[in-house]
Amino acid sequence: MNTELIISLINNAALLLAIGVLYEVFFYNITMKACSKSVTVGIIIGLIGIALMLNPWELSPGIFFDTRTILLSTVALFFGFIPAVVGALIIISYRLYVGGVGMVAGVATTVSSVILGLLWRKYHERLQNLFGMFDLYVLGILVHIVMLMCMLLLPWPFAFEVLSRISFPVMLIYPIGTVLLGNLLKNQISRKRIQDALKENEAQLQNFIDNVPVGIYRTNYEGKMLQTNPEMAHILGMNSPKEAINYFRNMDERYISPNRRKELITILKKQGYVNNFECELLRADGKHIWLLIHARTSGDIKGDKFTIDGFAVDITEHKETEIALVKAKILAEESNRTKSEFLANMSHELRTPLNSVLGFSHILMDKTFGDLNDKQMKYVDHILKSGTHLLEVINDILDISKIESGNMNYEPEYINLQQVINEVVLTMEPMIKSKFIDFKFDMESENLEVYADKTKFKQIIFNLLSNAVKFTPNNGKVWVTTKIVNNNISVSISDTGIGISPKEQELIFKPFKQVDSFYNRSYEGTGLGLAIVKHYVGMHSGEMQVESEVGKGSTFTFTMPIDSI
Repeated sequence: MNTELIISLINNAALLLAIGVLYEVFFYNITMKACSKSVTVGIIIGLIGIALMLNPWELSPGIFFDTRTILLSTVALFFGFIPAVVGALIIISYRLYVGGVGMVAGVATTVSSVILGLLWRKYHERLQNLFGMFDLYVLGILVHIVMLMCMLLLPWPFAFEVLSRISFPVMLIYPIGTVLLGNLLKNQISRKRIQDALKENEAQLQNFIDNVPVGIYRTNYEGKMLQTNPEMAHILGMNSPKEAINYFRNMDERYISPNRRKELITILKKQGYVNNFECELLRADGKHIWLLIHARTSGDIKGDKFTIDGFAVDITEHKETEIALVKAKILAEESNRTKSEFLANMSHELRTPLNSVLGFSHILMDKTFGDLNDKQMKYVDHILKSGTHLLEVINDILDISKIESGNMNYEPEYINLQQVINEVVLTMEPMIKSKFIDFKFDMESENLEVYADKTKFKQIIFNLLSNAVKFTPNNGKVWVTTKIVNNNISVSISDTGIGISPKEQELIFKPFKQVDSFYNRSYEGTGLGLAIVKHYVGMHSGEMQVESEVGKGSTFTFTMPIDSI
């Protein structure tokens, strides 16, 4: 075995691998159009081939061996047609320039290496297989079997002498060289694909960050702006992220309330994140803005060396609307209180002269200062009834104004339920009899005591019962029922009156709404009675319900605790 031959071929193969590594370092990541890059790669491959041919093992003048077959077959396999053909043309041109007895055989091996590499590439593309070490080794064997066959193009019998000397070293070293160079190129391509994929993902992510309509930012623990997207820069009143980073060197100074910034940092140190955090900041142009912030920390949150990553939404318009609504609500409540106080004062002023009118009317009706004729008695009766009705109206207005102004007193005590209801029924008895109404009172438990404000409880019963009698036609029915349900007292007042439509049921507990207001005004009243009832029931921690059907009647039920809660 010719040791010098083997060493020379190994050195040439090592040179090829070294140049392959240098190619990756200096040329592989060149950015240009695909066609231009393919031609450029082909030229570089051709120059590498010439470098290999300048360091060959020379058997005799004009006959030398190098590893260009490894180079061209693997280039054709991995880079394709254009780089392989361009490189081969350069190598062939140089071989023709060198000349010698082995020129034809040298050109033939160059061409066959490219053809076999391209065929191997097409075969694997069709099967969609990856190039493994075995595939590369088989390719190396095939290429160099053909290379040895090309040696037959040398003059005979010299060709057989060449084959006898180089066959074993070539078949030993060149397939291994093909595997090594193939793996090197495969790894280069894999890394390039990964790099391209990463660049594409980075570009997509950056495009998303730049176009998302939400401010994205990163600051350090001291409040220095490190990164922003265009939307965040716009929110802060800047034209670009670079301007925002240069301008906002300390975000602490931009907070309208310094304590708010401290609160944010405290929360982040405690739990590492914050959601829906509202704060007021000063923009670059001096305008106050409100931001809704979601943020997380990265780094060592136990110390002070951490960064804050977050996104922010400009809620200035929403906040201004919210503040305006709060102010409007406060103003409306104040206006309502003023109105209620005015009504309360006016009611007191009206009640004083009205009591005088009613008092003198009673004196006239009692004939204290002498008899009156029938016509005079009729007029006095009208005065008394109208005055009494007006007093009821004033009392209702006074009550509702106290309720709305928050000045209504609540003085609960234990009262006898049956006794209180009977007192109200006794008051209503003349009206019940005048309309020939069939009245019934059904009480589940006699002598039951309930913890309630007596005056307000009587007012609840009176308002509900008077409504039932008022809206029930002559010869109708009205009945009162009491039940005990789970330590609660339930009182129902039912009638066979005009009934209430579902639409009206939603409105009757509002002030100044009457059952018959949608049809006519044939029934007297202010529309305050049920509003007062509902509030009084609420003062007793109770609930109010109504069941009704137009033309068939209504049932009003209120439930409240028997004892104090």
